[in-house]
Amino acid sequence: MSRIYNDWIEGYLHYTENTEPSKLYRTWCAIAAVGAVLRRKCYIEWGSETFYPNMYIVLVGPPAARKGTAIAPARKLIEDVGIKLASDESSRQKLIERLVQSFVLDHDETRATLSHSSLTIISPEFSVFLNEDPKMLPMLCDWYDCRSSFEYSTMKRGEETVVNVWVHMLGATTPTSLQRTLPPEAFGTGLASRTIFVYQANKEKIVIFPGGSQEDRYKLLTDLEQISVLRGPFGYGEDFINLYTEWYMDSEENPPFHEDKLLGYIQRRQTQLFKLCMICCAARTNDMTITAQDFTRAKEILEWTEKFMPQTFVGIGSNPLGGIQARVMSVLLAKKKISAHELMAMFSDDLNRTQMAEILGTLEHMRFCHITQTGHIVCTRKVGKDECGGDDTAITKAGENI
Repeated sequence: MSRIYNDWIEGYLHYTENTEPSKLYRTWCAIAAVGAVLRRKCYIEWGSETFYPNMYIVLVGPPAARKGTAIAPARKLIEDVGIKLASDESSRQKLIERLVQSFVLDHDETRATLSHSSLTIISPEFSVFLNEDPKMLPMLCDWYDCRSSFEYSTMKRGEETVVNVWVHMLGATTPTSLQRTLPPEAFGTGLASRTIFVYQANKEKIVIFPGGSQEDRYKLLTDLEQISVLRGPFGYGEDFINLYTEWYMDSEENPPFHEDKLLGYIQRRQTQLFKLCMICCAARTNDMTITAQDFTRAKEILEWTEKFMPQTFVGIGSNPLGGIQARVMSVLLAKKKISAHELMAMFSDDLNRTQMAEILGTLEHMRFCHITQTGHIVCTRKVGKDECGGDDTAITKAGENI
């Protein structure tokens, strides 16, 4: 059966165009939806390694960035396909129970057994979700790697095992909440190294009557149901191998970040690319052969996202004023220009004049802003349309191509 859309992600972006979230948020919600329906029954073998299309995607931004609005249409499509969700599970034990209940016995075209326990977590309040249990972070790290078994203890039945774990996640949080939630061990080899943090500072536009057509939604659902029946290994040709080799060598020599908190992510960057390549391929065709086109698109999406990713962790560190400094930066990004008196009034409950002067001095030294002779603070940070929803600078090339 042929697809209605040449590319499901493009179809989803068209369907959600008349909404306020940024294109970057909407792109990753589309990616999350495709990944959710593929589950553990699809994979790619690369030498001795096997990669699965599960991802941990967290939308990050202030409350006005419309993170929940971005998630809602994707969540509804995933639910309508019949995918098992753990959207409201708040405890570690409930989440394990939901994973156990997700077990299915499936087969690929060769009739080989593909039994799996595949679960998608949707958490619009990601920080609250993590705060429920201190063991949640290490468990999510364990699940990300799709182990063939996960052992856990029960009070009544003793030790039990979950077979062929596959957990996929779409969440949302604010930078301030993330700062309060992530402990130091989350960085390095922890959860932060396994997560795509999609940062945007504001909504993209104002929409009075949001929504897409029911006809477009029906088409998306029809194609997503086709994607959901894909199973077995993804193939790839010489063109993919050559492009990946070139990218991997360049990535080793020229990493996208030098921030300490993102060094763990860099070590897993190639894993994220493989996962994204599978999803881009599945969004385009049923033949499960990753092409140069899929690689190029996955690379562009990843690099587009990485452009803003470091801003996720602004304020997370040992500086006692770091969290408030991040909030000041958000205000300056949004307003572009503000008087010192107005800014001080906004933060009078958190800072005294000396502390505000210290923050502004730091930001001025960072060339994030400058203070005029009239006592105004002017944000000098240049950002693209997809970061703040403004029109003063051009959208990134990657964003145009998506």
